[in-house]
Amino acid sequence: MTNSKTAAMRAACQSPMNIKLEDTAADVLNKAARGRGLSREDVAHRSKLPRDVVESAFDGGAIEDFAWHALAGTLQLAPAGLLALARNIYTPPKVAGDPAMQVFSMPYAVDAFVNCFLFQDPATHDAFLVDTGTDAAPQLALITRRALKLRRIFITHAHRDHVHGLDALRRETAAEVLAPRGETVPGADVFEPGTRWQLGALTLQSLPASGHSTGQTAYLLDGLGDPVLFTGDALFSGSMGGCANPQAFREQLRTTRALLETQAAGTLIAPGHGLLSTVGFERANNPFFAPPASA
Repeated sequence: MTNSKTAAMRAACQSPMNIKLEDTAADVLNKAARGRGLSREDVAHRSKLPRDVVESAFDGGAIEDFAWHALAGTLQLAPAGLLALARNIYTPPKVAGDPAMQVFSMPYAVDAFVNCFLFQDPATHDAFLVDTGTDAAPQLALITRRALKLRRIFITHAHRDHVHGLDALRRETAAEVLAPRGETVPGADVFEPGTRWQLGALTLQSLPASGHSTGQTAYLLDGLGDPVLFTGDALFSGSMGGCANPQAFREQLRTTRALLETQAAGTLIAPGHGLLSTVGFERANNPFFAPPASA
């Protein structure tokens, strides 16, 4: 990688205010259709829409509102949330940042970014990461600047964009790496869902979030104002991670609904991709999880 490209990547990592929604309305349609085992032809037949209208929507084109409603009904999506995405007005609440938590958003493909999160015990200089993203340099720079000690790295799932920076971080910090059972992360200590850690004044608990990957876990952090739910690819603002087959899709819907239904509305959602949000906003607006969506 050239120096200019490296500089651009690190600048992007350090500018989380520029984070955008991960998915468009078209992305949501394609994920929902794939997850329900439906072709575009199937969707056109069930929605009673012309095939060219369905093709346009799935490819990111503009269609009439009634057609969005028809597609939402066919794919068991919440129409209001889908329409908001289509109109580019899906806007989660702006959440107040906490100086003890930093989001890094870094590129891993053309126009694609992945998030990782560093948080610290306010009473000490102990720091912790959720996932690593694709480049360890921004996290290491912050750790040095704040004179922090990186103690542990918690992995949501083992997909490459979430663990690419792991070797460098482990080499530079000797931090302990923890990964959920079912995810292959060489050298990591494996834990079971429901495991809880006391991290100084903070508490972190793992919660089942499988579907997008076999062992994917979410983490609930308490101790920094409102709770923070690190969702990996189980939930994005306005969407969710893609699934390989209908069985995995149903599993992801089930586990993510459980996360949304059991957490307080003010809980901050810190996703693996895209904008931060809140449990209350996604519960009311996310096309996959807001009423009248159903599995």
